[in-house]
Amino acid sequence: MKDNGIRVQPFHYKNVELAEGFWKAQVDEAIRFYLSISNDSLLYRFREIAGFDAPGVPLQGWYGSGPSANLGQFITAFVKLYTATGDERLKEKALYLSEELLRCWDTSDRLLENSPYSFEKWLAMLMDLHEYAGFSKDRIASYMDQLLAQAEKKMNRNILRDGIQNENLTDNRMGEWYTMSEQLYRAYQLTGNERYKRFAEEWEYPFYWDKFLTGEPQYFGGRHAYSHVNTFSSAARAYLVKRDNRYLDIMKGAYDELMAHHTYATGGYGPSETLFVDNPGYLGNSLESLFVSEHEKNIEELMFHAFDGTKKIRDDAMAQCEVSCCTWAVFKMCSYLLQFTGEARFADWAERMLINSVGALPPVKPGGHILYYESYYQNGGYKSVYDRRIWPHSGVTFAWVCCTGTFPQDLAEYYNMLYYHDAESLMVTQYLPSKVEWQKEGAKITVTNFSEYPFEERVKFSVHTDNPVRFSLKLRVPSWLKRPASILINGAHTDIQAKPNEWAVIERDWADGDIVTMELPFDLYFRPVDAEHPHLMALLCGPIVLVTDEIVRLTGDWLHPEEWIKPVEGKWMTFITDKGHVDPYQHLTRTFYPYFTVGEMEWYFMYNLVIPKGQG
Repeated sequence: MKDNGIRVQPFHYKNVELAEGFWKAQVDEAIRFYLSISNDSLLYRFREIAGFDAPGVPLQGWYGSGPSANLGQFITAFVKLYTATGDERLKEKALYLSEELLRCWDTSDRLLENSPYSFEKWLAMLMDLHEYAGFSKDRIASYMDQLLAQAEKKMNRNILRDGIQNENLTDNRMGEWYTMSEQLYRAYQLTGNERYKRFAEEWEYPFYWDKFLTGEPQYFGGRHAYSHVNTFSSAARAYLVKRDNRYLDIMKGAYDELMAHHTYATGGYGPSETLFVDNPGYLGNSLESLFVSEHEKNIEELMFHAFDGTKKIRDDAMAQCEVSCCTWAVFKMCSYLLQFTGEARFADWAERMLINSVGALPPVKPGGHILYYESYYQNGGYKSVYDRRIWPHSGVTFAWVCCTGTFPQDLAEYYNMLYYHDAESLMVTQYLPSKVEWQKEGAKITVTNFSEYPFEERVKFSVHTDNPVRFSLKLRVPSWLKRPASILINGAHTDIQAKPNEWAVIERDWADGDIVTMELPFDLYFRPVDAEHPHLMALLCGPIVLVTDEIVRLTGDWLHPEEWIKPVEGKWMTFITDKGHVDPYQHLTRTFYPYFTVGEMEWYFMYNLVIPKGQG
């Protein structure tokens, strides 16, 4: 039997339910909001260009400035969330929007001419309509072929392939060309049409991908952050089609490099949407206060070459992480790596962003207002869905931005990223309260996570089966553990190994009603932002990033924060420093609490200076 490259697979948005609680409430609120968007407004520009009557009013912001591929992302999210939840309203909206969109495409070739950025989103939408909404392959292939023909004809092959988003790309409408191959290879897998494969190969990105085969730290110059993680999904599809381990090695090398040198404590990345700045201290530099810097160092030291090739300095309107888009790229990359390797460690980055990035977002507001960037500045940040930027030459505001398209796709992944399986095993990679149904050897198996993780320091599972059955239940052991995890079965302790970043494997004959508990001790620890700023740190407890509500310089042993930062009795995940650690005000204390529960327009301070006692 030919190896297809897949070791384990998710449940493809089926057979998984979220339990009531924090995470499901976030999904439910988003579904309510997106269902409320006027269909006429979503279709306005498409109908207008196609020459049809366009009732209603257009949306403002990015979406309203032209026929936006966000519509493709919305439709993709709707059909995936419909598959996951069974909410017929999502299917009804997706089908109506799709039929009206295709009617416009039938009339206007202009709507079929797209930049790479839009092209790959439309391709994905069509294939998702086939996979999750019942559109026939022949029907969607007809539109895919039309999109491909226009792309082959119109896209400029003479651009530089170094990924810098300067006028070389913008003037040619070729931004993010290096993300196209993912959906092109997927189209080839679906249709067998060699044209998709050839076009996918043409837009691979060896200049960038091959850097991650060296094992060397990468600071080669600013590149667009989200899309330079998203491009590894193109490498993933190339691996599936060609079965060349070079692509898998690229993905592994990139994952390790990004985790080691380019991410904040939250898992977020890309200050001012830029990765790989040619300065190993760029993460910390992006957090520094210009007020402090102008007194202690040359401002030039904080300037960097951004993803568009221009020289920039801190901009509070852009901040540290483009939350929804960056999360989407990470969720995909982690899922591909899990599927290809079966290794638990590749779920680690996804957990950090699940809890501390997309899980920390406030709801999208009417008018298409979404929190675009997370702020981790040393002199404080706050969550706001209102973007302060405007395109000065057009007046287009930053509403209905790209993040409104990736956000509902992130939420759909809540149903697809928790559980994986192979023929003999069920793996649990993330621990949101939920349940999954699975079948093995004719037995129907239901595994329910009835814990409140991460609101408690354990995960608890019940196993129900209509017949006794043997299989392996594999639980991911988080990387952040400082003390050993422990496994209990039906209340009895076991000697099952539970090493961080590996699976705790429970292989047994399961009976109906068995209970499994994994105790996960949450401990405090500091995480320096980078090696160049060893005293600029974030405080975490287990997987949870903590913040304080006042700026502070702390003094204390950062390797043993539990000795001078203590839990506040009766308050979940809330800690207070002992007196004598707020420098120079020895009588003061500071309180820390979870970042992901911070509300809108509340000041918080995530990264603070932590100086060992007795040092300057």
